[in-house]
Formats: sequence, structure tokens, C-alpha cells
Amino acid sequence: MSTFTNPIIPGFYSDPSFQGFDQLGTDRERYQSALSNLPQSSNNKDNNASRRELFTGGIHAPTIRYHNGVFYIVCTNLTDTANMPSNTDFHSSNFILTAIDLSDPNSYSKLIYFDFHGIDLSLFFDKNGKVYVQGSWIYGYDQNPATVIRQAEIDVATGQLLTGARDIWSGATGKVPEGPHVYYKDGWYYLLIAEGGTHARHKITMARSRSIWGPFESDLANPVLTAEGSSGVVQCVGHGDLVYDKDGQWWCVMLARREYGNFYPLGRETFLTSVEWVDGEFPVFKDVKIKQRTKRQVARKTDTKWPVGVHLKSISSIGCRRRSGDISNSKNEYPS
Repeated sequence: MSTFTNPIIPGFYSDPSFQGFDQLGTDRERYQSALSNLPQSSNNKDNNASRRELFTGGIHAPTIRYHNGVFYIVCTNLTDTANMPSNTDFHSSNFILTAIDLSDPNSYSKLIYFDFHGIDLSLFFDKNGKVYVQGSWIYGYDQNPATVIRQAEIDVATGQLLTGARDIWSGATGKVPEGPHVYYKDGWYYLLIAEGGTHARHKITMARSRSIWGPFESDLANPVLTAEGSSGVVQCVGHGDLVYDKDGQWWCVMLARREYGNFYPLGRETFLTSVEWVDGEFPVFKDVKIKQRTKRQVARKTDTKWPVGVHLKSISSIGCRRRSGDISNSKNEYPS
């Protein structure tokens, strides 16, 4: 039995998206991966003083995908206006950014804007050549429902929506559905989303359909992953993305936070867990732990003098560090 340490990226790295891709070399196939986690800006607004909530504008929840030699990052910039009322939602500007080489600043395109009133955008490249954008459409966070998952066909070169944005799922609970991603496997379109808000009721739920447009049938086991009701250090698990490695084994990267009493000084961090996905069935997620046990082989991490994890006896022992590891064995195409 192997173990690895969560979070895989400590510190405030929320809303992770993980994309594997393969490159064909002259003599063998290479597998590389990229993790998209763009920073948020400090455009803050006190939306609910009674609950001590501070909503943050800026860059939110990017999704990264790789298709035909090109990286696509789809993202939201939330902005407000001067003297904006506290019960008014931010304005969402959504855009696509492309690159051939993520390490080369000159490789990046100009921003390709498109019209979608919402956040948490994702892209799905279907096998028929069509591309679809999914997102959390905002009715208003003081409304009921506050959001819904909507989808449209899109031209990623121009940002033009080729269909109207249609509702495809309101979630298993209907409580703030966000963070959608679509995967195609075994003749099914699987839809993974976050629900419950990003705090104690946060969770991952799934549904599937034979058609990209639905109707989507909810997994009877929903939520497929959550820490709600548990007493462990890892809390607020949600907003995940699925990827599989060179051995065909599935993993889920997601946000969670490590709680010290009523505090979580490092915010929402990036965690990883293994997933078992039997053909024709919904995937099964392993509960998220600090010391994550798995029967799979995992890469050895570089040793460091910085402390790992949260020691509940002393808040001063909480450390933040970046760990190196081998994430070079993940692919871009999902098995059909």
C-alpha cells in the first residue's frame, strides 16, 4: 500500500483544473500534464455582513483543456462598478486563451471573449468536431435557485456561440450548482459539478446522458464526494476535475481546506484522490485524507525542511510549500 500527502499544492490554490496530454516523439510516446490555477485579484465586496462573507472579484476558476496540439484556458473575470450595492452580483466577462507552449509567453493568444452570464466555465471537445462550453449560469446569489448549469456550442476561434445557452442540469440538490465538466466514456456523457456552496456543504455530484444535451440522470449515489458531516481535518471538499494516467487509472483533483478549529489559515487548497471507474458505471471516489492511501504506484516527493500538514496542537506549525513530483503520466483523451 502506497501513500501520498495531501494537499498536493498547499496554500491558497482553489478551483483546480487538471489536463493531461500526450506528445508524440520520434521514438516513443511522451505524457505530460499541466495544472491550471490562475490567481484571483483583490477586488472585494462585502455581500453579506451578517454572515461575514466577502465576495472576491477578479480571475475565477479557470479550466484547461488540450486538443489537437493546442492548450485552451477558459476563464471568468468578475468586475464591479463604483459604489456597487452589496446585493448586486459582479459582472462576468468570460474569455478563452490559447497557447501552443505554456512555458512561452509569446505563445499565448489574445483574449477571445464570449457571451455567457456566469462563472466556472469548461470546454468539451466532442469526437464529431463540435465544441461545447458549460458554466454556472447566475440567476443571482440572493435568488432561489441562484445558479443552474447551462451549455452552448461554441466556436473557440471566435468566441461565437453557435447555439443558445440551454439548461442541462440543476444538480442533485439544486443548491448552487457550479464547476461543471463533461467527459465522454463508454457511450455516455458524464457531467461532474460542485454543489452546496464552497463551505461546509460543498460536494461533488454527477449525472450522465446518452446525448450531450441531456436529459442528464443523477447518480443514485450522489454526492459522489463530500466531507459534509465528517469531523476530519479535511473539509469543504468539492469543485473537482477528472483525469486518467498512462495505466488507465482515474484520479480527481479538487479543492478542500484544512481546518484548525473554526479557522482555515491557508484557505482552499488543491487535493487529490483516486477514482475507480468501471465501464458503464458511475465513478467511485475515495474519501480525501491528509495521508492518502492507495494501492497504486505514486511518485516520491522531494524532501523539504518545511512542515507538512496541519498539526492541531499548534497553529504555528502550519507550513506552506510547493512540492515537486512526477505528474508526467497523464493523457488527454478520455477512453470511449
